[in-house]
Amino acid sequence: MFGFSHLTPEERIQLAEELWDSLEPSAVLLTPELAAELRRRRDDGR
Repeated sequence: MFGFSHLTPEERIQLAEELWDSLEPSAVLLTPELAAELRRRRDDGR
């Protein structure tokens, strides 16, 4: 297990973004439930 307590909140966010960006789009499973949630969030932002 990795320890991240030594990182600042900003560094943790940056690490999470870099990890996410390293994924191939085909590796991210978009379930119908997740797709619905993403649409809901998009629509709430309008």
